[in-house]
Amino acid sequence: RITGAQAAFEVLRYYGITNVQIERVSGNLTDHYDPRTNVIRLSDSVYNSTSVAAIGVACHEAGHAAQYAQSYVPIKIRNFILPVANLGSKLGFPLAILGFFLGFEPLAMFGVAFFGFAVLFQLITLPVEFNASKRALSVIGEVDLLGEEPERIVQKKSPIPPGFFKELGLKTVSVTGEAEIREYFKDGAPADTELVEMLFCKDGCHNGDGIL
Repeated sequence: RITGAQAAFEVLRYYGITNVQIERVSGNLTDHYDPRTNVIRLSDSVYNSTSVAAIGVACHEAGHAAQYAQSYVPIKIRNFILPVANLGSKLGFPLAILGFFLGFEPLAMFGVAFFGFAVLFQLITLPVEFNASKRALSVIGEVDLLGEEPERIVQKKSPIPPGFFKELGLKTVSVTGEAEIREYFKDGAPADTELVEMLFCKDGCHNGDGIL
C-alpha cells in the first residue's frame, strides 16, 4: 500500500496539479495545505504511514489544493472573511459584554456583529471541508489508492504512462503540466529531440486520457 505522501501526490496528479509541493511537518494533527506557498504539509504520523487513516488525511489536504486550483467559490469566500472572522472570534464576545455592562448599545451590537463573522466562517468551513473529503474519496475509489502499488497507479490512469516512449531508444523529452509544456515550446523544441512526450489533463488524468 502507498504512503500518505504518495497518496497526496496521486490526488494532485489526478487533477493535473503540478505546482504544489508535499513536505513533512513535525507534530500531530498539523496536516494542512498552505495556499500562500502551494505546499501540502503532512505530519510525521501521516507522511510515511500506509494506514487508511493517513491516506485519508493526506488525500483530504490534497483535495484542498484541488479546490484552489479549480477556483472553488466557497473557499474564496472563506478566505475573504478570514481576517475579520479571526478578530471576531477574539474580540466580538468581549466587546458585546462590555457594551452591555456599560449600557452602550452600539458597542454591544458591534461586538455581536463582529462575533457573527466568526460564526459565518465556521458555517462556510463545513461545505469546504466536506467538498475536500468528497474529492479525496472520489480519487481514492477511482484510482484504487488503497489497493494498488505506486507504479501501477499511473498505468491504470493512462494506457500509455509517462516515460513509455523512452523505451523506444529515441531522443525523448517528457514534459508534464500546462505551464511546463508552454515553457518548453516557448522558443521551439531543441533540434536534437526526436520525440516530445507531453502529459496534460485539464480536468484530471483519468479514463485513459492525457497522453498526446
